[in-house]
Amino acid sequence: MNTESFSYSPLLRFSLILEALQKRPYLSRDDLFQYLQKHGFDDSVSTFRRTLRSLREVFKIYIEYDQKEKGYYINEEFSPNLDSFQQFLDLAATAAVLNDSMTEPEKVL
Repeated sequence: MNTESFSYSPLLRFSLILEALQKRPYLSRDDLFQYLQKHGFDDSVSTFRRTLRSLREVFKIYIEYDQKEKGYYINEEFSPNLDSFQQFLDLAATAAVLNDSMTEPEKVL
């Protein structure tokens, strides 16, 4: 695999959205955008929609909007792979750190 062309950004975005919603379910889109911005992502509405679609279609992680609560939540009933996906994201984050340490050792720690 050519790691120079591989971007960890989508995986990090997935991880941040899941992290935010696990800490506090029913976040508004604006709250999620602020959380992502705090971590260096300046997403558009269309990027946000594509991210949720990718989580649903590719990874079977269902993030849905609740009209009553006026916010997004992880529908765990329809997301049976949630734990496995989070383990995958953790491994990807570790791989990103290792990759950075080999390509840019001065940036590590």
